[in-house]
Amino acid sequence: MDGGDRLHRIILREYRNNQLLNEASWAQKAVDESRVPQPGPDELDKIMEKIEHGHEK
Repeated sequence: MDGGDRLHRIILREYRNNQLLNEASWAQKAVDESRVPQPGPDELDKIMEKIEHGHEK
Protein backbone atom coordinates (compact mmCIF):
# COMPACT_ATOMS: atom_id res chain seq x y z
CA MET A 1 0.00 0.00 0.00
CA ASP A 2 1.30 3.42 -0.93
CA GLY A 3 1.76 5.89 1.93
CA GLY A 4 -0.17 8.53 0.00
CA ASP A 5 -3.15 6.19 -0.38
CA ARG A 6 -3.08 5.43 3.33
CA LEU A 7 -2.92 9.12 4.20
CA HIS A 8 -5.77 9.83 1.78
CA ARG A 9 -7.94 7.17 3.45
CA ILE A 10 -7.14 8.54 6.92
CA ILE A 11 -8.01 12.09 5.86
CA LEU A 12 -11.22 10.91 4.21
CA ARG A 13 -12.23 8.94 7.33
CA GLU A 14 -11.57 11.98 9.55
CA TYR A 15 -13.62 14.17 7.19
CA ARG A 16 -16.51 11.70 7.30
CA ASN A 17 -16.30 11.46 11.10
CA ASN A 18 -16.34 15.26 11.34
CA GLN A 19 -19.31 15.48 8.96
CA LEU A 20 -21.18 12.89 11.02
CA LEU A 21 -20.38 14.77 14.21
CA ASN A 22 -21.64 18.02 12.66
CA GLU A 23 -24.87 16.34 11.53
CA ALA A 24 -25.41 14.72 14.93
CA SER A 25 -24.79 18.03 16.66
CA TRP A 26 -27.28 19.78 14.37
CA ALA A 27 -29.90 17.07 14.91
CA GLN A 28 -29.45 17.23 18.65
CA LYS A 29 -30.17 20.97 18.59
CA ALA A 30 -32.99 20.75 16.04
CA VAL A 31 -35.02 17.88 17.51
CA ASP A 32 -37.31 18.33 20.48
CA GLU A 33 -36.53 15.24 22.58
CA SER A 34 -39.96 15.29 24.19
CA ARG A 35 -41.52 14.55 20.78
CA VAL A 36 -39.31 11.52 20.08
CA PRO A 37 -41.10 8.25 20.89
CA GLN A 38 -39.26 6.25 23.52
CA PRO A 39 -38.95 2.48 23.18
CA GLY A 40 -40.62 0.21 25.68
CA PRO A 41 -38.49 -1.54 28.29
CA ASP A 42 -38.49 -4.83 26.34
CA GLU A 43 -38.14 -3.31 22.84
CA LEU A 44 -34.41 -4.06 22.51
CA ASP A 45 -35.00 -7.67 23.56
CA LYS A 46 -37.69 -8.05 20.87
CA ILE A 47 -35.40 -6.62 18.20
CA MET A 48 -32.49 -8.85 19.24
CA GLU A 49 -34.80 -11.88 19.22
CA LYS A 50 -35.85 -11.10 15.63
CA ILE A 51 -32.23 -10.63 14.57
CA GLU A 52 -31.11 -13.88 16.18
CA HIS A 53 -34.06 -16.05 15.18
CA GLY A 54 -35.50 -14.36 12.12
CA HIS A 55 -39.09 -13.23 11.84
CA GLU A 56 -40.56 -16.61 12.79
CA LYS A 57 -43.48 -16.56 15.17
